[in-house]
Amino acid sequence: MIQKINILRSFLGKPDLILMDEPFVHIDLIQKEELHRSLINLWEASHPIIVFVTHDIDEALYLSQEISLYSSRNKKVTQTIKLSPFPKTNLLEFKNSLNYQENYKFIYHHLKQDQPL
Repeated sequence: MIQKINILRSFLGKPDLILMDEPFVHIDLIQKEELHRSLINLWEASHPIIVFVTHDIDEALYLSQEISLYSSRNKKVTQTIKLSPFPKTNLLEFKNSLNYQENYKFIYHHLKQDQPL
């Protein structure tokens, strides 16, 4: 419930930009999915730019319209992926789509290559 209140609070005053640094990192899957839908619904009402930092590939693909992959080796964004508008399905159905699977593999391999040996 605290996370939901924090998300609502971030939209107060209709800001143009919202920064979110791993807001759902310690939340179970069912609650996370509910918070994802709440975030999407709030975004659809006012369309602020949201910079959302996450290490969760599923979350990035589900919530994003654009993903920037940061390279810790190069200290810069090395890839940007443009995605379709938000899915209207739940996360489980979304994960079964071909588009999701292709993007997941691409991101996973990109991140794996960036890891130090």
